[in-house]
Amino acid sequence: MIDLFLHIPKTAGTSLATALGAGLPEAAVWRSYSPTATDEFCRHFGSGGRTTSYRLGTAHLPYTAVNRCPLGTTRTFTVLRHPVERALSHLQFALSRERDHWVKSITSAPASPAVLELPELRRLFTNFQTRLLGADIPVSATGPHVESWAARSTCPNQLTLWRAKARLRAMPWIGVTERLEQDLLELAALIGRPLQLDRENVRPPHERLCDEDQDLRRVLGEINVLDLELYEFALALVDAQRGGED
Repeated sequence: MIDLFLHIPKTAGTSLATALGAGLPEAAVWRSYSPTATDEFCRHFGSGGRTTSYRLGTAHLPYTAVNRCPLGTTRTFTVLRHPVERALSHLQFALSRERDHWVKSITSAPASPAVLELPELRRLFTNFQTRLLGADIPVSATGPHVESWAARSTCPNQLTLWRAKARLRAMPWIGVTERLEQDLLELAALIGRPLQLDRENVRPPHERLCDEDQDLRRVLGEINVLDLELYEFALALVDAQRGGED
């Protein structure tokens, strides 16, 4: 059985991936955040792939990539974050780095709601978590990087949200960024070894200029209604897995 961590960007996933890989032989861990991650994943974990040498896999991938794994070969888990906070972090990350074609078109724009007027960028930050977990678009072995995939995917709807909820419910463990340290106890019990979380990729103060923009927060809340519902659903699942009320 291979543990597969579906890493949604800007959810403290890098820190968790490091914790999961600690103590495992390097050859037992597959970890990729390159534009070819989907291709690599399908090659290693898809039907007919050679997965026997791996005990852990982690990457930015849509859930449809997981569907390429033979049944019973993986157990999948993920971490969600409050949609507005996640989108702010992802947006600031994009604005601070000129690396993707959609970033290059906005690096001169202010960190304000105006940046969301670009259709491709608006799609990327609209219900991103619902898209990754619930979209049912096939992912080819040469599919695009997850950010480009999310930006190009169709607008999610209630069916997308229903699928995302069903997929979360089927996972043996999920976490939420805001209380990840507490959730690790259940994950450690699941995988059978202790976990130590050291926060990585935390944005420095000079990269948090978007955080106090109330207009931007308002707009992100308005365009992430499905993600907000999915997040509340995830919180209830986390409470249940920790022995709280469903």
